[in-house]
Amino acid sequence: MTYDDIAQNLMVAIPGVIKATVRKAVIAAARKLCIEANVIAVTETLTLPAGADSISLSVTDATLEPVRVIYIEDLRRNYYAQVSESMLKFLNTQVVDIDYVVTMACRPADGASDLHPDLLRWDEAIENYALYRMMIMPGKEWSNPQLAQHHFNIWSGELSTAKQSMALGFNSGPARIKSRNFV
Repeated sequence: MTYDDIAQNLMVAIPGVIKATVRKAVIAAARKLCIEANVIAVTETLTLPAGADSISLSVTDATLEPVRVIYIEDLRRNYYAQVSESMLKFLNTQVVDIDYVVTMACRPADGASDLHPDLLRWDEAIENYALYRMMIMPGKEWSNPQLAQHHFNIWSGELSTAKQSMALGFNSGPARIKSRNFV
């Protein structure tokens, strides 16, 4: 599924809107969902060179850009600080090169045309936030603040569900309950 597919679906709900405007709102909605809920999590191995105290965060997938560090394997949070979205600074320098396994929250890059597979589950949230952005625009023929508030409420619920799912790692508990022995 592409951003254009979602934009085409939304154009039916908002008559008289230009497709480029809807596509821009859809991309902004996908990026906001990723920033708020860590929907796309990527694990990469990054090397800290000897004598250096910072590394640049990078993702091998060119359609993604890092937002924040979620976790670094075998390293406590007070040993590093994220200076910017793309820079990680360590408190001490090392004598040898060290490889770190870093889990990062990412968002779609500006030039991405296809929806990332991790975002497919959240298409309703993306659609509702895009509709909210479109309907809240002042002075447009498709503006409707009341309906915009309705779509924002749906977005808020979907965002809460996404945050909870990401925090739990999509775990919902055991699939089978073990019953007690009969005595």
